[in-house]
Amino acid sequence: MIKLLRNSNVALIGAGRIGKAFLQIILGSNFTGQNIRVLGVADIRESADGLVFARKRGIFTTSNFRDLYELNRLNVLIELTGNDFVVQELRNGVPKQIRLIDHYDAMLLFDWLQIESARLEHIRRLKERIDEPEKIEEAFLSFSKILTAITQERTLHLRNVEKELAERERIVSQIIDGNTIPTFVINRNHIVTHWNKACERLTGIIAEQIVGTSNQWMPFRFEKRPIMADVIVDEMDEREIHNYYGDFWKKSSLIEGAYEAEEYFSHFKEGGKWLFFTAAPIKTPDGSIIAAIETLWDMTETKEAQKRLKEYADRLEEMVKAATEELARQSNFQQKLIKSSNDGIIATDREGNIIIYNKGAERIFGYLSREVIGGMTYESLYPAHLASEVRSGLMRIGEVDLSIWREAVVTSKTEEKIPTRFSGAILYQEEEVIGSVCFFRDLREVKRLQNDLIKAERLAAIGQTIAGLAHYIKNILYGLKGGVYVLNTAMDKVDTEKIRAGWGMIERNIERISDLVFDLLTYSRERTPEPHACFPGKIIEEVCALLAPTAAENDIVILKDIDPSFSEAYMDPVAVHRIVLDLLSNAIDACLFDMLEKKEWFVKVVMRAEGSGKIRVDVSDNGVGMSQETIEKLFTNIFSLKGQKGTGLGLLVTAKLVKENDGTIHVVSELGKGSTFTVRIPFEKVNEHEREP
Repeated sequence: MIKLLRNSNVALIGAGRIGKAFLQIILGSNFTGQNIRVLGVADIRESADGLVFARKRGIFTTSNFRDLYELNRLNVLIELTGNDFVVQELRNGVPKQIRLIDHYDAMLLFDWLQIESARLEHIRRLKERIDEPEKIEEAFLSFSKILTAITQERTLHLRNVEKELAERERIVSQIIDGNTIPTFVINRNHIVTHWNKACERLTGIIAEQIVGTSNQWMPFRFEKRPIMADVIVDEMDEREIHNYYGDFWKKSSLIEGAYEAEEYFSHFKEGGKWLFFTAAPIKTPDGSIIAAIETLWDMTETKEAQKRLKEYADRLEEMVKAATEELARQSNFQQKLIKSSNDGIIATDREGNIIIYNKGAERIFGYLSREVIGGMTYESLYPAHLASEVRSGLMRIGEVDLSIWREAVVTSKTEEKIPTRFSGAILYQEEEVIGSVCFFRDLREVKRLQNDLIKAERLAAIGQTIAGLAHYIKNILYGLKGGVYVLNTAMDKVDTEKIRAGWGMIERNIERISDLVFDLLTYSRERTPEPHACFPGKIIEEVCALLAPTAAENDIVILKDIDPSFSEAYMDPVAVHRIVLDLLSNAIDACLFDMLEKKEWFVKVVMRAEGSGKIRVDVSDNGVGMSQETIEKLFTNIFSLKGQKGTGLGLLVTAKLVKENDGTIHVVSELGKGSTFTVRIPFEKVNEHEREP
């Protein structure tokens, strides 16, 4: 064993009790002739016994083991931590000229050094006392005790290692069984070792029937043939795979050596199912495949959603017809499958330290596994409310149920806000908490498809508008022709009054065309909010001032109640202005259409800040009011109560602007008594760097 160290330049990683003992032995007098030089020692604890001992001997010390790589002429690196993350990092990062002695070989070496040191020491003592037989017997007994102590310590260490491995196996089994994704595992001999509850629900075969057998093919195939996990365990080449499954399988872009595929299984219950399945190898540190894990995701609902989306697009094309054919071509409805990806899986021990962080989590959160395990906690990854629930579960504070799927927004390494579906579980062993596991499913693609559907509905509404507004546009054209006729007649007669009247008719109808085109553009195209520092109260004051002449001409009073304590906010001022303008104009029109005489009409605007980070604007009137049937039609389609004077687009545009700014709109009305429209829009506080100069 001493040949491993003789004439070597050595460095140690791990400087606890054993590290110090290691240094004392190889630097002691018994091994001075072996020419062993210790160049450096690394440990994350500044007060570690071995680190303190090394400093006193003038040896280089560091808290980062990677610094040892830079030591001049280093050729042996001894790892004493037993930490899997450190071992894996060393296997991947140690320069080729440096020999690595890992924890297991290091402990054998340490045992040998202790025995050899004791042997040399006792030989020296025997030589000194060769004429004292009783001292010789005493020396042999002492050496025997040292050997016994070393053997007992190593036996205890091996038992602790076995217990730790068994504990990890239990945690892995609970994670697989608690996973809501159907999952099973086979070993090197193609025997099923894990078949979780989700897999039981999907296939109808319980674990007791299949674990311990090689019948993993039965739920999916009519005759025995290798499935994806078998292919990975056997390390089949591409040609063999093609003979079985053609081009349906493809290599995973996320995991080396993994495969994925999508296939329809007609014999499954409930009329067949579409399954997206992936399989990946489980390897030893040296890269040998010892097992394979396969997961399945029921894609039937996704396929149905795709089918419904296509049917909807086909119906939309019929609705739009010739009048909106160009618009339909520009809108390019994308028909994409909602592709699944492996869920992010994050597991912790009972102290909250992250011990499992898979590729799916890397894709969602943006952090690599080596950055997270041993370097971050779940509290630095999870949203605050989820972290609080997990913390309560680990500390057994109250009843915590993480198993219900719910939506949660997580923040990635690049500060991106990512929508996910979350579920999890607190892990127990004999009623004791041993850790937690949480699952995150990326919803970015689903959210994008939802937005596509909204765009499709909006385009359909525009198609209906083009057909429904024909009469309205015809009236505008008649108005323009009438104005031109009056203007031409007046010019022939040089009648100034009639010239003004004719020009006024033209101006009013041009304004109606302008409003119509602006409403159509606003409603049809996607608009990204442009927030910046503004004063919502001043914007409302400006809108009231803009409409004040119209209201005054018709004996309508505009009342304002704007919270004076609320000043500057970070939000979209253009949207606020247009929303308030539309609602206030509608309120004035509601008063104008009220046929009751001797009534004092008013419209009222109230603005308040709410504790949830939103402003609330209420626009009320005591005009004609609406029935419940009318209210239900307001935001669903082109609908107007103004007859030939209205297009029905106003409130649709308003609702679109509110939604684009993550707000809500609500209406309460009573026929003959008036209406109240309530809008809530989120805002952020203005920081110095956000405030406009």
